[in-house]
Amino acid sequence: MMMPLIRNAMFLVIGLVLVHAANAKTITEKDIHEYMQDPIFVDLWFGIYDQHNEKYGWWNANEYREGQYWVFEEKTEIKLLDRVAVGKKTYDDQTVIRTHKKEYYDIGNGFLLRRVVSRFEHGEEIQILTADISDGRAQVEVDNDGQTFSYAVDGFSLSLDEVYQVELLLRKFSDWAVGDTIGYKYYDLDTFEISQETDIVRGVEETIRDGVHLKYYQVETLQSDARYTFKTTLAEDGTPLKYSEVKGHTDLEEEHQAKSNVVFGGLTFEDSVVKVDQSLPDVKTISTLTLEIVGPYEDGIHTGYQQKVVTKNGKTILVLGDKIGSREPAVAKDAAKYLRQSSLYPVEDPAIQKMTRDLVAGVADDRKKVRILLDHVDRYIVDDYTSNSMSVFEVLEKRKGDCSEHTLLFNTLARAAGIPSREVRGLINYDDRKFGLHAWNEVLIDGEWYSVDATWGYMSTPITHIRFEGNNYIPPSFEFRIVDIERTVSR
Repeated sequence: MMMPLIRNAMFLVIGLVLVHAANAKTITEKDIHEYMQDPIFVDLWFGIYDQHNEKYGWWNANEYREGQYWVFEEKTEIKLLDRVAVGKKTYDDQTVIRTHKKEYYDIGNGFLLRRVVSRFEHGEEIQILTADISDGRAQVEVDNDGQTFSYAVDGFSLSLDEVYQVELLLRKFSDWAVGDTIGYKYYDLDTFEISQETDIVRGVEETIRDGVHLKYYQVETLQSDARYTFKTTLAEDGTPLKYSEVKGHTDLEEEHQAKSNVVFGGLTFEDSVVKVDQSLPDVKTISTLTLEIVGPYEDGIHTGYQQKVVTKNGKTILVLGDKIGSREPAVAKDAAKYLRQSSLYPVEDPAIQKMTRDLVAGVADDRKKVRILLDHVDRYIVDDYTSNSMSVFEVLEKRKGDCSEHTLLFNTLARAAGIPSREVRGLINYDDRKFGLHAWNEVLIDGEWYSVDATWGYMSTPITHIRFEGNNYIPPSFEFRIVDIERTVSR
């Protein structure tokens, strides 16, 4: 039912150091060499805190020269608590997550990223990813607890100055002002796709810290398909002081501070429950549902097919309905992008290929394929709120899990069957007076995206599946008030 937060906790940690940027100001090779003489990320330690200000992990960053390469290295340890209440029973899952990643930038050849080595430990599960980059091609090798596969990504080229722009620019220029936009590049460790991102300077402030006058910048990373919004506090020399987002914050600390008082925490399912003021029985019969968002809300809920957010008489209104909007059309690159193998989706693995052939061999119609795959995943995985798997191989072995395992297996099988498929996240009405985090799928059929749910076997999802924008997560600071409901006899 819920979307476990293991993968999303890693989005926070892996993405932290990449709040980097560029604008009209430029960087030279000389600037980069000067930076190497006095780098920022030299044994920096950060404590990771949840919304309740409890520390549930630490993060350590280093950078140094190693032969012909400039190396950025980061390590994390997180004690993650996943908790969900179903009826009168509460399910708890405590998992220790550790990461260790190193990026190698070629000093003598344009400071290009040449190699990435990543180790991801989730409990007893271990994933090791190695990528070698040459001539615009990333060759990726993945080992999931002994299950190995590889894939290649063309068009991958990323340089140190594109990644470290904000640190470099802050050291070189001092005339930053509120409203300055900052562009930078980010790559997804799963797909090795590069995205162009945008930051904006929200504040330029001064303070006294440890008796020393300090100028610092408040920078906000804008929401995109690749990243979700978070805020950064940066000293004028580029040193990150704090990262903040909906799940909590990460503070610069001494090593002993960062490692002390760590407990099992993080954003749990229950932290993200959105209450409704009235009962919502039989959601499949609802044709239109109008909800007032009561409490603090900025953005994050998608406006598109079957849903829109509007402001009316000073109130924020969410309207859900069959007649709202139109299905999202595919852009030119969607088919290839969502068929592609990645570290999460080993679509070319022999076991995956065999399972797919056994299920849909001889079936020509994509809708029939989707129906068969939904039914199979629904039958194959036993619902279990405490069984979280890092890889599809673990899902195949354990045959149990919640919405993330259903979504992971369906995505993999659909892509192996030639149907572009992607994960979406949002809220569902899992209780007649509660909405909670959930993950489901969208499939590309005849040039348009259709929403399906492998957890529940839905070929068409009810309108109460409320999709988030991109990778966003909505803070649990608001509630829903029912304004209007229209029903049909059946759906």
